[in-house]
Amino acid sequence: MVFRDSCVRRAGRISRAHAAAAIALLAAQSWSGTAHASVTPKPKPSPKPPALNIAIDNGHTSVRQGDRLTYTIKIANTGAAATPVLRVFQALVPGLELISSTPAGTVTAKNIEWNKSLAAGEKAEFNVTAEVGELEAQLQRLTVVACAADKSSERSIVCAAHSDRVPAAGGPVQSQVPGTSASEWYIAVGGLGLLVATGVFVGWRLRRRKPARAPMAP
Repeated sequence: MVFRDSCVRRAGRISRAHAAAAIALLAAQSWSGTAHASVTPKPKPSPKPPALNIAIDNGHTSVRQGDRLTYTIKIANTGAAATPVLRVFQALVPGLELISSTPAGTVTAKNIEWNKSLAAGEKAEFNVTAEVGELEAQLQRLTVVACAADKSSERSIVCAAHSDRVPAAGGPVQSQVPGTSASEWYIAVGGLGLLVATGVFVGWRLRRRKPARAPMAP
């Protein structure tokens, strides 16, 4: 009887030990899951970039050394909210010498730039006057790029480019009548020359056909 009571007490102690171990294990797992959730924050959604339009133009299709050009940059906020502070800039390409800008911009080694925030629906314009200097011998087109970037991240949002043809150095300059192509001009000149030659030939034939005048009687 004493032996049985001892076994019962011992079994009770073992059961209680197992229960305590199970409770401790569950608590550790619960704490581990809570700690893991606290150190893994949810990723924040990327902010949507502002809705912008940009364009650049200088009113030319071809340029030569010595030409003075005015580039006009137009930018518009087409969204429903104001933009952050923007960095609007125009690239200063080799061979293009900066003269002035309106409004006055900040000149760096590669760009001329302005800081501007646009309200919803607002438009802005920037003008850059430059002179075409000495260009590379093999350059066929002079291309200038303008962009708008988020000033806080330096990430470009929109860009636009304007490209002008660069005629070959020393090439002939062809004068054309406005509204006519080169081939039409050559055809017109050739036709005029043919008409003149035909008129000379006809006049010469008529002179040869005139009868000789009879001598006058004394």
